[in-house]
Amino acid sequence: MAVSNDDRSMRGAGIAGLVWGMAEASFFFIVPDVLISAVALRSGRSAFAAVLGSLAGACIAGAAMFHWSQADPASARAAVDTVPFIPARLFEIAQTLSADHGGLAILFGSFIGVPYKVFAVQAPDSLSIAAFLGWTLPGRAARFVLTAVVASMLARTLGSRWQPRAIMGAWAVLWIAIYAGYWTQMSS
Repeated sequence: MAVSNDDRSMRGAGIAGLVWGMAEASFFFIVPDVLISAVALRSGRSAFAAVLGSLAGACIAGAAMFHWSQADPASARAAVDTVPFIPARLFEIAQTLSADHGGLAILFGSFIGVPYKVFAVQAPDSLSIAAFLGWTLPGRAARFVLTAVVASMLARTLGSRWQPRAIMGAWAVLWIAIYAGYWTQMSS
């Protein structure tokens, strides 16, 4: 049975999402949304695979970070402290959100710029691993799916007027602007 280009594209997007999701949930500092949106500009089906891969990667690395923090909270926190652009105030925000909202804090954090890895190393203080992973799915999926849908809609809207290179150029400029703003804010 022959494998179609679409199947290969979906498989590649899923694997890339898995790797990126694992990296970002542990020590990488650029969210999977960058990959998801790039894929969504070309293919909604492949974007869905990237979302699923990113979710799986977040769960795998999130569970590892949770268990590390459970065994040695100081070293897990210290390791996350070394990730660029994660100031101490984000740990305080995550702790306050978690105290006030439990696992729902992971969802809130996704939309206000608190990295998932910060929640992962603080979660053993208030959640079981099952609860943490249970909240990880909607907490990460909400933003990942929103990113894919918005990028797909933009590609459809702009696709009739813009060349693919122009769309990808606009995508790059947008992500550079988002990260320049975020990193400037986190550095102050």
